[in-house]
Amino acid sequence: MKKLIILYIFTTIPNIIIASDNIPYISPGIRFGWNIGNSLFFGYKISIGTTSAGGIYNITYGARFLLNKIKKHDYDTFQFIELQAGTMSDNFGNKHVPLLSGGGIGTSFYKHEDTIKFYPRITAFTGFLVFITVDCNFLQSNNIVTDIGTEWVLPVPLKSIDFGSPGGNN
Repeated sequence: MKKLIILYIFTTIPNIIIASDNIPYISPGIRFGWNIGNSLFFGYKISIGTTSAGGIYNITYGARFLLNKIKKHDYDTFQFIELQAGTMSDNFGNKHVPLLSGGGIGTSFYKHEDTIKFYPRITAFTGFLVFITVDCNFLQSNNIVTDIGTEWVLPVPLKSIDFGSPGGNN
């Protein structure tokens, strides 16, 4: 099953990214927040994806580390891979401010003794350049590790964008 999912990701994502109307991007980011019942955390991520018809689609790799606590469990520090999607709204209240809201699904993993442990995760986010995020990681022991935080991102387009003529109609 894992091989089929990997095959699907690596055959579908490139086709979405290179579609003619899409704008591919790469987006590094950093996160700070609170691990419910535990500690402050820091994380980083890198996403590669595309915009399409008012939405975004990407694959994200990242990691999370506790800041002010001695590591008690192997899963206190982990890495993750997830597929994310979201939609863009240009009306936030009475203002014309872009607001991106969406979510992701994937897997988190950490080293436990001599093996790598995998567990599912889901993410929800909303914002624009600065996002409010909530992540839930579902451990094998019916334990849910929940992180709430803010994430700062810098999406960089991977192809030129035509903003039109600066002088109007020419």
